[in-house]
Amino acid sequence: MHTFVAEVDGKPVIAFQAKNKAEAKAFVESKPVNSEIRTMKHRGKRIWDKASELRVRAANPAERRHLAMSMLSMGLLAKRIDVNYWVSLLSMTV
Repeated sequence: MHTFVAEVDGKPVIAFQAKNKAEAKAFVESKPVNSEIRTMKHRGKRIWDKASELRVRAANPAERRHLAMSMLSMGLLAKRIDVNYWVSLLSMTV
């Protein structure tokens, strides 16, 4: 599994794992994830109006670490299972 990030206007929104970029794009485009991103807010403002481009890219080391620590706290890393788990990166945004 590889760690990917969905970003809006160049700002990281969520980090998650997928086998490859095609699977990562499909995950972000899925209705549950897409709907969740659409409702997310940062500093009282919606982060995605669906008019802006929602992009997927490989995560940087800090983003990978953020996801790994979150998964570890949930006990997911120890189980080594494939899950549709993602973590918000909005707290990392300045």
